[in-house]
Amino acid sequence: MLWMAWNELGLAWYSARNYARAVTAYGEATMIKPDEPEAWFNLGVSFHKLGNLDAARDSYQQAVDLKQSLAGAWHNLGIVCAQNGDLPSAMTAFRQEVGCVPDNVRAWYDLGVTLEKLGRNDDARVAFAKADSLSQAMSLASAPETEKTAGDAEPSEIVPPPESANGGDAVPNQKSDTVPLP
Repeated sequence: MLWMAWNELGLAWYSARNYARAVTAYGEATMIKPDEPEAWFNLGVSFHKLGNLDAARDSYQQAVDLKQSLAGAWHNLGIVCAQNGDLPSAMTAFRQEVGCVPDNVRAWYDLGVTLEKLGRNDDARVAFAKADSLSQAMSLASAPETEKTAGDAEPSEIVPPPESANGGDAVPNQKSDTVPLP
């Protein structure tokens, strides 16, 4: 469980916005337990915050290699690929993300943006239509007569990426989905 102590130290440094020290702590966690996707994901998030996109990409890739269902890591991998101008890889990552979370509006939207940038306009329209459909369904589901309590929420399986889908900062160990698409 030593890796968890390093992971918690990384969380503390990340929360204090000291991303360089968070990288050091999460790096230790990955050396101690190299098969732990959470540690790799956290390392990627911290590298991403520092602007080290190549290291972030490698860390996110390691996380999804270890856990294919890690939607947040697929999303962040897509973002890093898009930021590096590798739109085909971004498209692949976003497709993997929608496979993991087919009801995630942001995942479909980001896939649509990427497809549009690739000139795949028909596919982009399909992705945007799916995002719109899900968004409308969510609006109906959040009407007062269908109130849900915090207890209904599913627990997060993994530390989230640094930016939430609504553009605000997220802190590791809080539920969040995404880093905004550039």
